Amino acid sequence: MTATIDLVRAFYAALGRGDVPGLLGLLHPEPEWTEAEGFPYYRGTWGKPEDVLNKLIAC
Repeated sequence: MTATIDLVRAFYAALGRGDVPGLLGLLHPEPEWTEAEGFPYYRGTWGKPEDVLNKLIAC
């Protein structure tokens, strides 16, 4: 469990620093990132780190 928590903390730390390459480097090459219905920018499941960047981070 600690590794998971550390990964989440590292993700948010990279986000806070604006470290996009570091943030994307933490993601699996083929993530299954799902945003729920009602999410203001996009809903659905994304399968590439670039999708997370373009549909969540860069919004």
